[in-house]
Amino acid sequence: MNALEQAEKLAEIESIKERGVPHWVAVERLAELLGDGSADVRAEAADALWGYPCEGSLLRACLGLARSDGTPAVRLKALGALGGMIREGDLRGGVDSGDFDTVLHREVKSHLLTVLESDLESER
Repeated sequence: MNALEQAEKLAEIESIKERGVPHWVAVERLAELLGDGSADVRAEAADALWGYPCEGSLLRACLGLARSDGTPAVRLKALGALGGMIREGDLRGGVDSGDFDTVLHREVKSHLLTVLESDLESER
């Protein structure tokens, strides 16, 4: 990808963050951008997920990045987004609202706790 294509994708993500596109378009496009070849694009796409807490497809994709992306900055943004998505979802009623896949919600929370516990262990 050349610098111009990357800049266009980053501008598109910024527009999504500012709610400049319809919800369904944003969800579809973010799903694509989370799999982009550029780590910068993946990281920014993950950062944009905070506004879509009940989108299971995005939650799954973000969890995949948090678990296994080869770039630490992408994993970090994905972890932050997962925390934000879970928090926002919980504020909206969480698994009790019917908007969440209960198993996925628990899987994400479990992963976040595992990462936190691992970080705490490494600091000791």
